[in-house]
Amino acid sequence: MRTSLRVLHLVSSGGFYGAENVVIQLALALKRLNCEVVIGVFQNRHRPNTEIVEIARLHGMEVELFECRGKLDFGTVRAIRNFISEREFDILHTHGYKANIYGYRAAKSTRASLVATGHSWPGKSPILRLYALLDRVMLRWFDHICVVSSSVADALRRFRVPSEKITVVENGIDIGHFSAGRPVLREELGLQENPLVGFVGRLAPEKGLKHLLRAAAGMLNTLPMAKFILAGEGPERSALEKLARRLGIEKSVIFLGRRSDLECIYASFDVFVLPSLSEGMPLAVLEAMAAKRPVVATRVGAIPKMVKDQQTGLLVDAGDITGLQSAISLLLGRRDLCRTFGQSGHEVAKTLFSSDSMAKNYLSIYRRVIPLPSNTANLAHTVADRT
Repeated sequence: MRTSLRVLHLVSSGGFYGAENVVIQLALALKRLNCEVVIGVFQNRHRPNTEIVEIARLHGMEVELFECRGKLDFGTVRAIRNFISEREFDILHTHGYKANIYGYRAAKSTRASLVATGHSWPGKSPILRLYALLDRVMLRWFDHICVVSSSVADALRRFRVPSEKITVVENGIDIGHFSAGRPVLREELGLQENPLVGFVGRLAPEKGLKHLLRAAAGMLNTLPMAKFILAGEGPERSALEKLARRLGIEKSVIFLGRRSDLECIYASFDVFVLPSLSEGMPLAVLEAMAAKRPVVATRVGAIPKMVKDQQTGLLVDAGDITGLQSAISLLLGRRDLCRTFGQSGHEVAKTLFSSDSMAKNYLSIYRRVIPLPSNTANLAHTVADRT
């Protein structure tokens, strides 16, 4: 009789962003807890992106690709179902609306219990809103739904997902990795004493970066040496570059693009800023805290639970340009406060938001949803007891 729990994570990815990072961190931590873990990734014909595959394999993870030719490919459903049955997975854990839809169809005639993580539904286009609506309805029939914030939980309850099926599970990261970064940007960019204000993430409308650029324009009147660093790619990059030119601050705003050395990018910042208009539980905030950077962020999603206002950073209202400007300026003028907030944030991240803590929380949920009586239920107890 095998003694390890078998978990298949299923994700359709458009790039390596927060949800993909969560999948990797969770899978690695579950492996450390003696689970057998495979990451299943859709190989979408129309919009192929398998960056998560490359990163997972670099970490030594097993990956299975499922070719998908369209919006509803029953061949893909069969391939997922067959893989679940052949490998005798105990848990199918889905991430995102496409994985939820395909996973639900595939798992119906297998022994696998069905768990989903609701990261958030940021899309604003009509088709993405429709997918989000269908997703929230379909999640009613899952065995359990984990969500990254109470706001996501409330959205599910409004769609009559039973409360007993919903659990808030905080995201977690590899604290040691992000606390070991070496500052590189000043040397790389030829900067000396310039204060560096940084953002890491997807350049998308929901991140509120237009508000950050407008705040920067105001700040540069009194702090002309400051540089604003945007690390990441996304659909709004061109519009943000045009706005920087229109505001006359293009020489003070640096678009880094995608970076693989994020621990060193965070270590280079004096202040990390996340001006989002909507969020679930953004990993970038946790990563900045692990790197001992003070955080300025908006009061959306789970951010107020992560950033303790006036203790590990400063919180402002979403869309508040004046508030962003004041908070960033205050921290740039108070290096002692930056050090205090940075150290306090690191302790909070280490205590509450490690990837190992996240995995233990998920493991307890897997344990609850595996049908009894069964050998795998017993092994879930065994694995959980080891933690």
